[in-house]
Amino acid sequence: MLPLLESVIDSNNTIFKYNRKINTYSVIKEDYIMKNYAEGRNIFLFLAQNRGEGRYFCRSFFPQDKMDYTRNQALWTLLYKKKVTISTGEEILYKNKLLKR
Repeated sequence: MLPLLESVIDSNNTIFKYNRKINTYSVIKEDYIMKNYAEGRNIFLFLAQNRGEGRYFCRSFFPQDKMDYTRNQALWTLLYKKKVTISTGEEILYKNKLLKR
């Protein structure tokens, strides 16, 4: 699964604001969840915010078994998505719906 992580993040535009109260049995402390389809199954990627820096990091990711963790969660519209390679400083803009045309 680990080799898929970067491609799942790069290709995903489906973001849910995660409400832990809906899935009370989950112990993952996340802010958002991404759902993507890879290798013939759904993959969930949980994101949490580093409050000090304002950046997000992957808290956990795994393939869907029986439970759909996005069920009854609030679907958000992704307006801006940029990837920065820290080692080179290279930036790739995937999506920018913030600019008025």
